[in-house]
Amino acid sequence: MLSNVIRRFYALSPAVKVVVILTALVVIVMLSPLVLMLATALFFISVVVLIAQLFRRQSISTWAMVAGASVVCILVSSGMSEAL
Repeated sequence: MLSNVIRRFYALSPAVKVVVILTALVVIVMLSPLVLMLATALFFISVVVLIAQLFRRQSISTWAMVAGASVVCILVSSGMSEAL
């Protein structure tokens, strides 16, 4: 399904690609406070699950990546929120 979306995006003209990318950026900037709250919640959830996985002596790599990605989202969206 995602490959179909990517193929359709590549098939667009350059002007339409620019409009799509700018629209996506505007939506992301406008929703950055919501993204900040969701990323913070995801970070705390992933840390709790990560600790539970440690106690169960199971693999923590997936939840560590989720926690890392949520930290990146927190930093990016907080930077956007402060810029507004």
